[in-house]
Amino acid sequence: MAKEQVSSILRTLRILECFMDMDTEWTLKALVEQLDLPTTTVFRQLSTLTEHQYLNQDSVRKSYRVGPRLLQLASAIMGQSDLRRTARPELERLSEVARETINLSMLLEHEIFY
Repeated sequence: MAKEQVSSILRTLRILECFMDMDTEWTLKALVEQLDLPTTTVFRQLSTLTEHQYLNQDSVRKSYRVGPRLLQLASAIMGQSDLRRTARPELERLSEVARETINLSMLLEHEIFY
C-alpha cells in the first residue's frame, strides 16, 4: 500500500464501503457510529457525495442510499471487466453441459463478490 494516502479520500471510501453491507440505507448518525468519525466530517463527505449524485438523500427520513452516478460507475467498471469477458464463453458452455445456472464470483478479502 502507498505510504502517502489522502485521508479525505480514505474517509470517503470508508463511507461508500458501508453501502456494500446488508444495510443499503444509512442515516448520518448510523454512519458516524459505524465509522467512529466526527459528525461534521461524515456530514461534509455525505454532502459532497450527494451533491455529485454518488449518493441520494431521502428528504423525509434523512437517510442516504446509493445514487445514480455510483451505479453508473459500477456498471461501467463491470462492463470493462476482462474477467467477465474471458470467462463468459466457458461459463456458457458449463451451463449447457450441467443444465444449471452458473454464476461468476470472486473472493474480495473475506467476502464473495458476484
